[in-house]
Amino acid sequence: MLVDPPLFRIPLTRRFMPQTNDDLFQDSRMTFGEHLEELRSTFVKALLSLLVGILASLYFTPSVVQFLQTPVERAIRDFRVKKARIDLEKQYGYVPDEMAFLLSEYGLVPNQVRVNPADMLRMLQAYRPEEFTRPIDDLEFTGLNLLVENVRAVSGRIVSEDDSLDSETRLVLDAVRRHLAAEDLAALKQISATEDGELGAPQQIQVLAILNRLIKSDALGQDSTLEPLFAAQEIGWLEQFWNAFWMIDSTENPLVKIREAYQANSEQRLLHRLNRTLVERYVFPTPPPSPFLTLTIWQQTQASTVALGAGEGFMIYLKASLLTGTIVAGPFIFYFLWTFVAAGLYPQEQRYVYFYLPFSLALFGAGVMVAFIFAFEPVLQFLFSFNLLLGIDPQPRIGEWLSFVMLVPLGFGVAFQLPLVMLLLFRIGIISVETYVSQWRMAMLLIAIISMLATPADPISMFLLGGPLVLLYVFGIFLCRWLPVNKRVFPEGYDPV
Repeated sequence: MLVDPPLFRIPLTRRFMPQTNDDLFQDSRMTFGEHLEELRSTFVKALLSLLVGILASLYFTPSVVQFLQTPVERAIRDFRVKKARIDLEKQYGYVPDEMAFLLSEYGLVPNQVRVNPADMLRMLQAYRPEEFTRPIDDLEFTGLNLLVENVRAVSGRIVSEDDSLDSETRLVLDAVRRHLAAEDLAALKQISATEDGELGAPQQIQVLAILNRLIKSDALGQDSTLEPLFAAQEIGWLEQFWNAFWMIDSTENPLVKIREAYQANSEQRLLHRLNRTLVERYVFPTPPPSPFLTLTIWQQTQASTVALGAGEGFMIYLKASLLTGTIVAGPFIFYFLWTFVAAGLYPQEQRYVYFYLPFSLALFGAGVMVAFIFAFEPVLQFLFSFNLLLGIDPQPRIGEWLSFVMLVPLGFGVAFQLPLVMLLLFRIGIISVETYVSQWRMAMLLIAIISMLATPADPISMFLLGGPLVLLYVFGIFLCRWLPVNKRVFPEGYDPV
């Protein structure tokens, strides 16, 4: 005869919990096909919620893309400020205080541009006509074209009759001498005989005035003695000049084209251009320096990613919409999947989920936040430091950057599940707390491997992930001691034995 045991001898887990039957599917009223239909319905609702989330996020996608670009734009601006500081140190030997203030406080960087003084003066005349009255012709030579030390060489080349010069040069120089006034020739002879130490700005201004008067004359370009020069079929130095300014076929003689255009239009400016070209090529011993001025302007750093393909912007829009839509629809998708899974769990099993799931989501969120707040900026600064070392201006592609933004936080979030994995292995009896403590060296090696695989190919992000994982490993040991097998906070499942 079997007698029921005293109540105080019945375990608490069986005294207050409903007894279950050995047949796990006894209370089920659904066939296997109905279970498959329920699973199909759950997936359809999850996909519909994802579609609604994507459609709802289309409006916010541009803002999301701008937000995701913030770290890389800030890193590019810092890179260009550092590069500007290095360039200024090379130029001045140090960074002047006023320039350091513009760099650090306003994020301005210097940029050198070359301007034509004639164009600048014309712009100033438009704003201040009473102060800038004398117009400058862009065909004239300026002090930038003729340095003081070259004044005697230019003067001597005009007045001397050197037989060692080639025939084309002698032909042009003879024409130049014929079309110069007598006083101009006398002034050039006097300057050519002056010692170098006695030359200065007055002589330079005088020679420039003589050359500019020669340019403005109508006789030089029409001199009949220059016909052999114009009859040449190919003049290489003028072909390049003509292609750059007039866009005419280089196989034709550019000098002939200038004369034909002048004869057809009677435009003196064409003839003056021909005169300047002749003086520049044959009167100057060497090609004259550029007449442009070099100015330094301070401007805001332009920091942005680039799209190299025509359809890359569209694909980025779709990818960002998918990411945003998944985040928006995530709670609904999880709810539908949970209602399907929870229907097959016992109440005590559901309690485990209610405890561990928020814990897992909190760890995943912490990993994502660590990646966004602490990882991106140091990683980008480390990577861009090699661009600074090599003198390469970074221009990240938006597609590669978005992949980086999505994969790195995902790797951090998954890696932060380490305490729960440790607790799971402990609760199912695979690894004990003593093993966790004694094998800490092996654990550090595994953490290093996980950090290497879950991050890009740089040591900074590896350390930024490995450091928190070491702390999480210690926290996992604490969890295993806090929730040992014989002191579970949740009742054990029903044991039919």
